[in-house]
Amino acid sequence: MEISVFLQKPETVSLRLSYLENVLKKHKIILDLLNQLMSEIITSEKKQQMVRDIFAEMHRLKGSGGTFGFNEISLIYKELLQYIRPAYEKKEIPPPSDLAAGKKIAEEFSGYLPILLKGFHQLKSPSGGLSSYSLLILNEDRRLVITELEKACINRKWIIYTVLNLQEARSLPQGFYPHIFILDPRLPDGNGILFCRELKKKYPAIPIIVISPEYNQEEKKESQKTGANEYSAPPYDMNAIMNRLATYHTQGKPNEKKSSQ
Repeated sequence: MEISVFLQKPETVSLRLSYLENVLKKHKIILDLLNQLMSEIITSEKKQQMVRDIFAEMHRLKGSGGTFGFNEISLIYKELLQYIRPAYEKKEIPPPSDLAAGKKIAEEFSGYLPILLKGFHQLKSPSGGLSSYSLLILNEDRRLVITELEKACINRKWIIYTVLNLQEARSLPQGFYPHIFILDPRLPDGNGILFCRELKKKYPAIPIIVISPEYNQEEKKESQKTGANEYSAPPYDMNAIMNRLATYHTQGKPNEKKSSQ
């Protein structure tokens, strides 16, 4: 069994929850060190060591995020690593502008992690479900539009739940009801457009947005026939996509009791 499919099983929710609790602790330490780096009273040698420590910890978190099924965690630490990087040839620390940019990203992520953690506590509870606004993203190739979408959702504190293929999507935890589905029509193990029918049968009240790598008129028509609410293709308008998600947000959570089991 692939690890990604294994992670969708109910018994792994506790495992992923423990991982999130550890990330939250590590991230608080990273943010504290970033704040210290901005201080002028710490020596240059001490700052160099702090940068190396922060870099090593963020690199570990970047690598482990995808392993535990949290692609957005890997995404954020990958972005942070662009700003917080030790100088191996010269005894320098990142310039103040890079430290400030990294600190801003880390602070924004600090607001997202507790919400994500709360969401997994809710998944573990007998009633299941997610009270915070949540999106399930079904995508395997990690296109730029998907990573930009994830960043925008993190900034708005919307929970992201990512699956990479149809097999994972068919193995979601019991009681998991996202507010919206975002899917790629071209998946490694099948046709995402046709999968819309399955989603609408099981979750008739939950909207579906198809984000295609290229515009195709027939694909758009087929997505409408199979139950998708929206179809987006290049050139993408991220503001328009986020506005549509915000509209669904204001409409409230679909009633999961209407969903078929």
